[in-house]
Amino acid sequence: MTLAPQPLVLRDRIRHALADQPGPVTAAQLAEQLLPPDLESAAQQTARALGQLETTGLAVRQRGGWHGYGRTPDRWTSR
Repeated sequence: MTLAPQPLVLRDRIRHALADQPGPVTAAQLAEQLLPPDLESAAQQTARALGQLETTGLAVRQRGGWHGYGRTPDRWTSR
């Protein structure tokens, strides 16, 4: 199953917001800034768009690690 690309507008908003960050941020942090809080898939949509930006070389992912029994989130910066 191939996922459809995110709308260009969302990717652009995320790319610009990422470039404005003073340091690495998580997808959830960006989603809080950009999308309505009642949108339950906001972090998921943001993470998908960040993955697309990474593929095109416009974002850099710092993979999350493990802390205790849980995984820490990936952190993102713009290129």
